[in-house]
Amino acid sequence: MPLPDDVDLRTCLAACDDLEKKVLGGLVARCIVEPQRVRDGEWLLRTFVEVATVALAAGDTGPATTADVERVQTWVRSHRDHVLRTALRLFLRTADELRAAGSPPTLESAQAIVRRHLAGSGAP
Repeated sequence: MPLPDDVDLRTCLAACDDLEKKVLGGLVARCIVEPQRVRDGEWLLRTFVEVATVALAAGDTGPATTADVERVQTWVRSHRDHVLRTALRLFLRTADELRAAGSPPTLESAQAIVRRHLAGSGAP
């Protein structure tokens, strides 16, 4: 995947609702912590489901119910492609900005970049 430019990234992020942005933030944070695993499609999908489950608050009031599981499965199926494509774009852009900064990358600096992109994701 080529490095997304500002317009491409803003367009992808502008199409995200608040829940998708919440999942994006968590998913990209996990990718930053384990960048060597980003190319592993199974890991990426499993991580996406884990982050979505937390974001959807499934089982927050006790063990997850069948309804919780069905809600997560439905949300994951309908949002998977868009969120995963956008997460990869955001991850690549974050990695590029960390490299351009010239200082050793930290989780905190990466999270600041992700937050900035998510906050400034209005239409181009």
